[in-house]
Amino acid sequence: MAALRKFVYEYTYKRRRIGEAPLEPIHSAEYAFIVLQPLFEGAENEQLVVLALNRKHRVIGVERVYLGHVSGTAVRIAELFRFAIRVNAAAIVIAHNHPSGVLEPSADDLRTTQDTVAAGRLLGIDVLDHLILSDGRFLSMGEKGALSLRHR
Repeated sequence: MAALRKFVYEYTYKRRRIGEAPLEPIHSAEYAFIVLQPLFEGAENEQLVVLALNRKHRVIGVERVYLGHVSGTAVRIAELFRFAIRVNAAAIVIAHNHPSGVLEPSADDLRTTQDTVAAGRLLGIDVLDHLILSDGRFLSMGEKGALSLRHR
């Protein structure tokens, strides 16, 4: 996991691609959670990240798109795709945390998921999942039926 942290830091903050992440493809919501959880450890404010993937669902990079406050953050759908388009991603997984410890999706979470999937269809970028993380646990919006997972 240390290799992922190094890769993410160098790719995201220095905007310099250093090579492919040393990870197997994202094949499940549980594996996406394992990859993303370290980015949310100790977070007191809500934040949202986009995990960009290539056609084989290997990690290209990750970017924190929003840093909110303890009770939420406003999301502009176009900004969720800016990073993915810049790195020529074929698919994304979006994830955000609930500092409250409650995993249940809010109405805004459901709307963001639906709008993200619709925008992804227009852009030709698959939205594989939207994860909500809290206290070492996660909820997959894909597994809850809030979006249709499309795997190639």
